[in-house]
Amino acid sequence: MKKAVFAFIILLSIGTVLFGKLHYDKKLQNISVEASEAMVSEEANVEEDNSHSESTDNVNSDENQLDMESLVTPLPKELGKMLITAHASNTKLSFVSVGSGAITDYHDEGILPWTDTVASELNDYYGDLFNFHVSSYGDMHSLNFIINDHHKEVASLEGDIYLIEPLMGNNLYRVGTDEAIIHLRNLIGEIKERNPHSYIILQPSQPIPNAANLQDHMAEIRLYAKEASIPYINHWQDWPSYNDEELMQYIAEHGYPNEEGHQLWAESILSWFKEE
Repeated sequence: MKKAVFAFIILLSIGTVLFGKLHYDKKLQNISVEASEAMVSEEANVEEDNSHSESTDNVNSDENQLDMESLVTPLPKELGKMLITAHASNTKLSFVSVGSGAITDYHDEGILPWTDTVASELNDYYGDLFNFHVSSYGDMHSLNFIINDHHKEVASLEGDIYLIEPLMGNNLYRVGTDEAIIHLRNLIGEIKERNPHSYIILQPSQPIPNAANLQDHMAEIRLYAKEASIPYINHWQDWPSYNDEELMQYIAEHGYPNEEGHQLWAESILSWFKEE
């Protein structure tokens, strides 16, 4: 009888151990499944968050692109495309202004040159898209400009955009229009040889009071620009007429713009680059 009871106790103990082990294994299995499901759920959430983030980035990128496309609306198509491409690739464009002392504070009068105003406002408008450089040749006429190889100097800058005032104010009574156009062609040819993708823009010199000859010279330059399909910013339309006494409010005695003249010039250039 004792042996039977002892055997029963042993079997009961073994059964209890086996049952406990099975219960423990089942619990571990459940924990493992729950952990796996949690990991899968977390990964799914991460993927969803990443997908949402990428989607948001794409939307923001598209919005930036659309903004730039809107900003360049007033520009010639080729120039607008150049700005859009540079913006999309986060690349700065080199913007070179070339001209006489009229594009700087040549006489050190404490005047803010129109080129500085244009540089500041265009970078504000287009999102710091440009590096600006000013190449001023004072009172030099175009013949000396070519003789001294300054056209090669300007071309060596390899700018993306060139805004050129072709020294016609300095040429007055010294260099004829036909010769000046040859000099201008030499400059543009040199620029294009160094950087075929450079975008050229022409503009007149500052108006000079009572200088009717300058009107004729600039009319020829404007015709050349039209025939060569070069954009021409005619800022003269915003100045008083050359024979109007009001012009003296914008031009100093030395013939270059005063502070008011530089401001007027800047506003005219900016109105070409920006949609007002």
